[in-house]
Amino acid sequence: MKFSFARLFIYVMIAALLSTGCSSPTLAPTNTQAQASPSAELVATTSAPTMSEVPTATQQPTATAADTSTLLPTAAIPATQQPLPTETPGVTETPAAPPASAGTLATATINENTNCRTGPSSDYTLVMVFMSGITVKIVANSAFDDYVIAEDPANPSQSCWLWTKYVTINGSLSNLPVATPPPPLVNFTTGFTMVKECEGYSLEFKVINTGTKTLQAYTIVAKDITAHTQQTTSSMVFDLVTDCTIEKAIGYIDPGKVGYLYGNDFTYNPAGHSFEATITICSHNDMTGVCETQVIKFTP
Repeated sequence: MKFSFARLFIYVMIAALLSTGCSSPTLAPTNTQAQASPSAELVATTSAPTMSEVPTATQQPTATAADTSTLLPTAAIPATQQPLPTETPGVTETPAAPPASAGTLATATINENTNCRTGPSSDYTLVMVFMSGITVKIVANSAFDDYVIAEDPANPSQSCWLWTKYVTINGSLSNLPVATPPPPLVNFTTGFTMVKECEGYSLEFKVINTGTKTLQAYTIVAKDITAHTQQTTSSMVFDLVTDCTIEKAIGYIDPGKVGYLYGNDFTYNPAGHSFEATITICSHNDMTGVCETQVIKFTP
């Protein structure tokens, strides 16, 4: 009996052990599910945190990206709107602003009402009258001591010859250009024609008025180079003399017309001598106005 009890105990223990080993598969799903639940919850918590659970530091990248976009001034302000150094007001106009000629500027202060004409004499056309008290700009000097070329203050593109007798010149004229005189109003062609003998000997010259002004007076200085003598003759008529009498009275010579000049008072026959004659003809009968001088050489 004792042996049977021991064997029975062993069988019971083996059965218990076998019972325990066989029941494990049934209990494993329960234990696995119980252990998996915290893991699933942990995964769910990690993958989908609530807003209150998100640390403040995790929001920095988004804020930083936003801050970076606001630090782009060139995108907010177009480059074409930025003021450039070369666009500083007044810089581009500086070369034209200073009066470069101020140091050499010459002017004329009008002391009495004065005519300003197209040429250097009263025979030229009147352009304007400068009134007393004004100051005008001088744009050129001239070869005539008593004339300068002045600018019309109301029309700077127009200038005229200003008589300087009644003006005061301010500044220097030395740096100004010298104006070219206009074509002469008095012009003529002339030549020796013959020796005439009346109460003495005379040299006759034929003259043609090729200018635009009437010729009214003349002077002849006839120099006899051979005899070393000279005679001066002045007259206000241009008569044609034939056989010591006036064949045609000519008081003046209009443009395009013909007249005659005489160098008188030779007490000897000058034929065959070398001569040089200086002939001056003027538009006024007192040898004033516009005058023209020519020198001719000839042998009678």
